[in-house]
Amino acid sequence: MRKSVATLKGYLHFDQVMMNPGSSAMFATLPGCDQLQTNHGGFYGFNNGQADNGYNRTVPTPPKTPAQPQQRRTEPVFFGLPGAPIASAACFRFLVTPYIKHLSGMAEESAILAKVAITPETAYARQNAGQSIGEDMVVEGSAQIDIFRHGVLRSYESGVTVEISRDRSIAKTSPFASSNCWVHVPCGHVGMGEGDRATIYPFCSPRS
Repeated sequence: MRKSVATLKGYLHFDQVMMNPGSSAMFATLPGCDQLQTNHGGFYGFNNGQADNGYNRTVPTPPKTPAQPQQRRTEPVFFGLPGAPIASAACFRFLVTPYIKHLSGMAEESAILAKVAITPETAYARQNAGQSIGEDMVVEGSAQIDIFRHGVLRSYESGVTVEISRDRSIAKTSPFASSNCWVHVPCGHVGMGEGDRATIYPFCSPRS
């Protein structure tokens, strides 16, 4: 895809993102009839990191996506998403969707807070392994990258909980199909265990 962008005389802003899954995503702008707003040093709608060899290697933080329609780009843009279905879904939700919302001038999205709960399968597996509930992390974090995991958001009279899927293969669609949200573990966080408060984003981004 990099060769295609170069052939079209486009500009590659990044071809790696500090997120999991979806680290191989890329974004480029292509020549258009209006080049007045072209800015090779930035990417509207996301938090930019330090440039590395001409590319911005960074991960977007969804709540920080600004809604400033006056900064709209007018040149064609190109997103390259990973081939694995779960990684592609994560990149579409946290790269493409914020970009489209930004161009539409929509308000920035706020996350939902939910208490982490273990799934029945996790409880059963821990029981068989002789582990107690809450003995280990439900999802581990990273010092360098943002982690996204699909899960099931449930609402009860006592509050909102999220069950994070145990099967985290980026190639399996069955666990993903039975989920309804993404759990975000920001970089620098150790991880989340049962009872911790998690930052949640529904699969479908709100319109307003």
